[in-house]
Amino acid sequence: MLINDVFTKRQTIINYPIKVILQMLTDKELTLKEINKMQVRMIRRYILDNLLTEQIYLPPIVARLEEGSYFMDSKPAKLIVIDGTQRVYALAQLSTYIGKAISSDDEETRDKQRLTAPIHT
Repeated sequence: MLINDVFTKRQTIINYPIKVILQMLTDKELTLKEINKMQVRMIRRYILDNLLTEQIYLPPIVARLEEGSYFMDSKPAKLIVIDGTQRVYALAQLSTYIGKAISSDDEETRDKQRLTAPIHT
């Protein structure tokens, strides 16, 4: 945990698996800002287009602890996303697009689906 006299708030870095973030979204434990559908579509396309090369980089999602919230098993129970709303929505929509890819006649699209399958199992 980073604590410094310069900061007025305590800061820490916590890693969450994508499945946990998506579950938090489903359970309404993750509060997101308004979405920009075009940005979500661009991020989703970027992920799908780069699956075969495994050259995907997504910056970290920045969030703050909801006031009155608490740490559960050393991790916050409820978070408010400050930066990364579009990335979270794009990740949440991937399973829908993977389902479409499974039924696709295009071999490259099916290959992309095979690469993402372990993420969702």
